[in-house]
Amino acid sequence: MLLRRNQYTPDYYKSKIVSDYTPEERTCYNAYLSYEKRKNEIDERYKHTYIYQLSIYDKDKDEDLLYIGHTINLHKRLKQHKCYSTKNTTSKEIGNIRLYEIIQRLGGWENVKVSILENVSCKNLLNAVEREQHWYNIKNPLLNSNPPSVSSIK
Repeated sequence: MLLRRNQYTPDYYKSKIVSDYTPEERTCYNAYLSYEKRKNEIDERYKHTYIYQLSIYDKDKDEDLLYIGHTINLHKRLKQHKCYSTKNTTSKEIGNIRLYEIIQRLGGWENVKVSILENVSCKNLLNAVEREQHWYNIKNPLLNSNPPSVSSIK
């Protein structure tokens, strides 16, 4: 189970009375309850979720560098990746500027290979992030700035 703060597990909360929680414990407990509620909600947009991989060959390292992502609109997301990798952008405009700098350095979008790792029916965003995390753990991509995380979802 993914929690915002790993030190507080569901069993930990069962061992204490809610009124005795510290402010930090109360924050974590509320986050846990929110996660538990949201993980069971259905969001039809995620019925057709793509988990995809971008790879680009690095001659200096003699290996393919990987990026793992998920989307519900593959065409639109790949168009965004292509756009960001062909123009100068700032980290305020996009999240993972390192990915696009490396793509530019290694010859541009034309050298990027796109692979669909999984076309999966997810219940919601949390479920999609869990599937992306699964592939992230298997592939160990170097181009993701951060691992997929439920804690980053507001």
